[in-house]
Amino acid sequence: MDYTQIEKDTFFLVNKLRLEPQSFISPLEKLTQCFKGKTYKIPGTKINIVTAEGVSAVAEAIQFLKVYSGLTNPRPKSHYQN
Repeated sequence: MDYTQIEKDTFFLVNKLRLEPQSFISPLEKLTQCFKGKTYKIPGTKINIVTAEGVSAVAEAIQFLKVYSGLTNPRPKSHYQN
């Protein structure tokens, strides 16, 4: 497993979420279609995951992203170092 690539991918997604939160709305809306109650069916597989909150947590995230404007001026890491 390439942990370096996982780290880079995670970093990229977190920063994209911070800068362009609305870009995550459509994928999350598609995700809601994969729920039956609290069970999430991974598309293209026979895997079902029982979640604690179900689709309501995804719906809550979508509502938040619709009103969150994101960061307009992110500061580089060097700004936080002394």
